[in-house]
Amino acid sequence: MIEKFKKVHYLSDYIIQKEWEIAEYNAENQIDRNNPVNGRALTNIGVFRAYIKSLD
Repeated sequence: MIEKFKKVHYLSDYIIQKEWEIAEYNAENQIDRNNPVNGRALTNIGVFRAYIKSLD
């Protein structure tokens, strides 16, 4: 789903930036992402909020 959202003009920059930030955070804190609950992750609500903000 995220790959589809990356093609949306209003979301692509946000998603790329957030993916980088999250990967950096998880790596710095040695978070094991084998369990999806561990560490930070990109969420649907976060992407939706970015989309709504971009419409202003």
